Amino acid sequence: MRIQLTNWMCYPTLDLQTEPGRVTLLNGPTGSGKSAVLDAIEWAIIGTARGFLKLKDRDAFKGDPSMATSVELEFAGDWGDWPAQIMRGQKLTTQPESAGDRIKTDAPLLSVALRTWDCLDMPVKERASVIGRLTPATIDERRIISLLNERGPCPQPGEFNGLDWGGFATIAEAQKQAVAIRASYHAGKTRQSDPEILERINEIKAGLNEDRVEKPDEKPLEEFRLLMREVADLQAQYVALNEMGKNLAGFILHMDGKRVCTCGEFDLNKIIERLVGNPQIALKKQIEQRKARQTELEPTCEATTLNLKRWRSEEGKRVELSRELAALEKVEQGRDESRSTAAKRSEAWVKIAARLEPDGPIQREIGAEVVSRLDFERLEWAAKLLDTPVTLTASGDLLCRGRNARQPSRGQRLIASLIVRDALAQAIPMPVLLVDELETVDFGLRERVLDFLNEIAEDYEAVFACLTGPLGYQTLGPKFNVLAARGGQLKSLALESV
Repeated sequence: MRIQLTNWMCYPTLDLQTEPGRVTLLNGPTGSGKSAVLDAIEWAIIGTARGFLKLKDRDAFKGDPSMATSVELEFAGDWGDWPAQIMRGQKLTTQPESAGDRIKTDAPLLSVALRTWDCLDMPVKERASVIGRLTPATIDERRIISLLNERGPCPQPGEFNGLDWGGFATIAEAQKQAVAIRASYHAGKTRQSDPEILERINEIKAGLNEDRVEKPDEKPLEEFRLLMREVADLQAQYVALNEMGKNLAGFILHMDGKRVCTCGEFDLNKIIERLVGNPQIALKKQIEQRKARQTELEPTCEATTLNLKRWRSEEGKRVELSRELAALEKVEQGRDESRSTAAKRSEAWVKIAARLEPDGPIQREIGAEVVSRLDFERLEWAAKLLDTPVTLTASGDLLCRGRNARQPSRGQRLIASLIVRDALAQAIPMPVLLVDELETVDFGLRERVLDFLNEIAEDYEAVFACLTGPLGYQTLGPKFNVLAARGGQLKSLALESV
């Protein structure tokens, strides 16, 4: 494996070539640049190191802030779809290019396999989710929904309460969606009535219960309108009689006074008076009588008109208020119905989310498949060799017991992490193993750790370990290459001098 660093922390440049199947032990005091090499490998592979999680944080790794930083890793062996070359600067590039997608997708799993304390300190649920990435490709949306249906009703993919259900590739993603949908329905179940709406409903009801304005008697208006029609009819008759009188008068002038008919002698003026004059007198009297009645009714009609206007205005307001009340009550009724529906659906999604819990039945079934991919013989062998009992459950729980029934020390937890990370790296598979802070391991166990690294070195292209302080009397196996870190430089130490 070859590592090339440019402007990385205390290394202006570094070109380090390791031999396949060997352990590179970086030794030196605190701040000498040992962990910087491990950080560079982490950053190149997963894009983060030492808790810096964002791309802009790469400035923290720059030795010279004005210059660009880059890390390049080259792998000589055949590691399946693992890239032959990884280079990270402003962006990630890999050879072949398609391998970069695998690196990005598996970043959480690679992070656990690379980092000593991430493997131990992360919550059980998160570790279960990460280890779940080892699950065979047959674990997909269809398989998860099928497993859910085997244990109870489960909806098919779709949209629920505005949230998507489906498209998940892991149990953790499915559980996250189920919890979000359950929460949305729970919010609907507990949603309270709008105080402003309730207050408005009470105001409207109080207003509608007030004394209503009585509708005024419209008979005077009806009589007045009837008189107006009668006067108009009588006046029309009067005008028609006038026209008739004019026509007869013209006829008399034309006949020159009197005319003798076979029936005798007639006085045409008397005829006009009888046919026109007398009826007109009668009509005029009737018109005057009706107008007099209209004059009597005018004050009453004016008052009635005003009262009617007021009554219609009040009735219009009541109609509008009634409509508003009906609409508001419908909203409240719908809210009650939606609360009831949301409660039922929330309970259904609670059950679905529970089945998807990291310690739930589906995770246990899938977890059994996941854990079955780990080499348990290797786990047991490593735990025995390192004298550190470790248990990794199907739910992702990592148990590390201290000796003599005590809580495990930091060094024992580091060993437990090493045991599990070695198993994960082999299952991925990953060509490099990193071990930091060896000085935290008790002096008596440290030699066992070095022996363990010597045994597993041939399973990796490179194993890197850091040890602060002197090596002391520790004996190193033949697969160790010791480099002394001093002021941004690495110098090889002959094993004989150790």
